[in-house]
Amino acid sequence: MLRIVFLGTSASISTKQRDNTSILLYNNKKDLILLDCPGSIVQKLQRLNLDFTRLTKVIITHHHPDHIYGIISLLHCQFRTTKKITIYSSKTSIKIIKELTKLFGLQSKDYPRITFVNLFNKKRVSLSGKVKISAFNNTHCRDSFGVNILYKDKNIVYSSDTAITDALPLVNRSTYLIHDCTSSSKFFKKYPDLYKMHTESSQLKNLALKTNPKLLVPIHFLLLAKGEFKKIKRELKGLKNVFLPKDYSCLTIK
Repeated sequence: MLRIVFLGTSASISTKQRDNTSILLYNNKKDLILLDCPGSIVQKLQRLNLDFTRLTKVIITHHHPDHIYGIISLLHCQFRTTKKITIYSSKTSIKIIKELTKLFGLQSKDYPRITFVNLFNKKRVSLSGKVKISAFNNTHCRDSFGVNILYKDKNIVYSSDTAITDALPLVNRSTYLIHDCTSSSKFFKKYPDLYKMHTESSQLKNLALKTNPKLLVPIHFLLLAKGEFKKIKRELKGLKNVFLPKDYSCLTIK
């Protein structure tokens, strides 16, 4: 079974209940895969009774702080515990991480040896067991991307932060779609620049009605306005097969 654990479900500004978006994938506890790396990853894994030294594969979908800043802390915590780690990302994010590891002195042999993989130079990458990934362009910032995850015959699409885009891989009745759902349409109309980088809940509903995924998982909530989450739920009302995750929610795919 592939377990998808939502370590965080908020946008860049966290709340008391929700931290910045990051997702953990694993089909055995000895090989952990992380999608995006904000802070407190080690503490979160410990809360789940998972060995953080087993986290040896990290995917960074873009270079914005809420998706990348925790990587330095993670590497620092792996002092003399983890021999190697592979970071999958884009050219832009890889350059930033290299500069940060040099700045913080994390390049000695006491820290994990880092292998960087530019996902745009690979058609598909095998990660663990029957888990394979590939990147696709989205609409958010320079070199940002979403991830298509294949597990056995199952297809999981993680959009990461993005405006509605035609670059999404084919989504159909057999697809698990984890998609940006930053705020309600009312919030976006108040701050229209968000339309350039993110997706609001009525747009996501229209996408789901058009593509009819097996399961829709909205994520990356920016809950700044009063009652914002209720507004999001109201705009998604009427859709079948919707899973609204909280932090530490787990989705199991057989």
